[in-house]
Amino acid sequence: MKTLDRNRSRSDDRDAGAAMVLVMGIMLVGAVLTATLAMVTVYNTTSTLETRERLGALQSADAGIDLTLEMLEGLQYDELGTVCGDSFTLNNDEVDVTTLYTVDRGGVIMPVGCPQPGDMTQALRIESTATTTALIPSGEPVTRTAVATLMPIPPEVALDKAIFSEGSTIITNNSKLYESEPGENDAHVYSNGGVTCRTQVDAGGSIYAAQGDVVIENTCEIGNSVWASGKVSLSSQSSVTGNVYAASSDTWGIRLDNSNSYIGGSALTNGGIFNAGRQSGGGGILRTAFARTGAIALDNQGTIGGSAYARGDIGLQNGSAVGRDAVSTAGNINGQNNGNTIGGYARAGGTIDTSRVTVTGTVTPNSPSSFPGVPNPAEAFPASVGYPANIQPPPREQMPRLTMSETDILLWQAAGYAVERYDNQCTGNAPKNILTTDNDPSGVNDVPRLVIFENCTAPVYFNSNDQLNVHSDVAMVSNTGFYTQNLHKVYSDDLSVRRDIHWIVPGDAPGVTWNPVGGTGQTRPTCTSPAGNITVDKLKVWSVNLLWYTPCTFNWSNGTDLGGGSEPFTGQIYAGQVNLPNATELKMDQMPVPSLADSSVDPSSVADMSLLARFDLHD
Repeated sequence: MKTLDRNRSRSDDRDAGAAMVLVMGIMLVGAVLTATLAMVTVYNTTSTLETRERLGALQSADAGIDLTLEMLEGLQYDELGTVCGDSFTLNNDEVDVTTLYTVDRGGVIMPVGCPQPGDMTQALRIESTATTTALIPSGEPVTRTAVATLMPIPPEVALDKAIFSEGSTIITNNSKLYESEPGENDAHVYSNGGVTCRTQVDAGGSIYAAQGDVVIENTCEIGNSVWASGKVSLSSQSSVTGNVYAASSDTWGIRLDNSNSYIGGSALTNGGIFNAGRQSGGGGILRTAFARTGAIALDNQGTIGGSAYARGDIGLQNGSAVGRDAVSTAGNINGQNNGNTIGGYARAGGTIDTSRVTVTGTVTPNSPSSFPGVPNPAEAFPASVGYPANIQPPPREQMPRLTMSETDILLWQAAGYAVERYDNQCTGNAPKNILTTDNDPSGVNDVPRLVIFENCTAPVYFNSNDQLNVHSDVAMVSNTGFYTQNLHKVYSDDLSVRRDIHWIVPGDAPGVTWNPVGGTGQTRPTCTSPAGNITVDKLKVWSVNLLWYTPCTFNWSNGTDLGGGSEPFTGQIYAGQVNLPNATELKMDQMPVPSLADSSVDPSSVADMSLLARFDLHD
């Protein structure tokens, strides 16, 4: 029994010792946990205080940006110098705002802290740094900086032509140019060369040929006026609804070759006028005919509804008619066959053949005279035309130089376009896939896209039957041009929303040079490889507006597939040379081009500031 008791006592001692060790261990762990928890609590408290102070400082820095933006609102360019670096107390924090303007000062671009009157601001960077008055546990104040970059957007230069060509322009084969709205007559065609319009063409605007002739033939119908530096000829059921001005001194500066050739307004030229158009055939000149240095010949019942004024002879043949007055300042008024009539008076520097010409009013032969300042019936021609003196050519217009420098790209960004650059993705399915990318499938934020194709060795290529379904406005840029094969379709993903699509070969692409045009102060583009053309085969379009721009050549082979249900092409074409040879239908619509901004903005104009970026600078 004693042995048993002794063993039991030793066992109890061992258990008690183990328990003591366990208790001591638990107490030690508890002490460590308590100390750790205390340290974490202290750390978290410190971190929370610091975070709170940093957030407060950031809010104050942002408030400094907001305050500066409010001060800029509605200011003119000359007034931007009133908003420069300054200091404020915001939310009990000290806020220092600095400004860095990029200005055009007399043609020199320079950075300045504060612009002067007369400076044209190109860009603005605002930095707002807030410093807290409260200290974080380290004993230091907190500073945070917010930055905003802005650009004042000058007014866009409006492109006001449906078609603009630096060289010759050919419009043929069942093409039609529609005005933007009924009665606007604004589907204008302008060329710094000549213009040929033939074979069932309707043009709902004016035609200008600043350095060439205008040929209108085979049922080409012009809905407004024609003005050429050279000759103008009409044949085969061709018509001009408005006036025709021809600065040519050719024997026949203006010709109406067929009985159904028609000018609905007046015909003014430095040379002579040949008119076989007659009223009974749906042709003739409805109002005044003016040949400043030449003759007027009315052939085979040719008709002038108003008056005829010429320096040379006025000849009427086989039942021809002048509705009002006939004046030859230095020539004769004569007739062939019978039935020729003049509805007003007749005056000539030479003879007047009253045996073959019946004159309703007074007859005054051998009486040199000058042209009336106002024709009969009365009409006021634009002063730039020159009547009753020398008929002037249309003023030469320079092709807009649509470039794509980094500054130009900033203007697109300021207009809300997101810039996307694609390296050597110019062929295969890549261009189609890029164009049809949907950056926001929800459709809530359809951000306009500026898609720049880089490092292409040939035109950006769209395959036959490509379906180009666009989800937002898209401007595509390629230095080497664009090429579409066979039919392809371009349409908005939502047909109730029209999308703007630009195809741009920029005016500063490699291979494009702009050469002076003597005596005009203007330039014209010339293109060598790798500068690119835009070549289009056949289109179907729905709910899209398109602008095609290239300083090189634009070729459109087979027009819009209206038989396949396409809408007319809506938009504008600007190119070094334009060829529309077949079944093209174009409806005029002015397209916005953010980088074509008016650099000659008046300093008193409001500087419409666009926010390009806003961000925080981290420590």
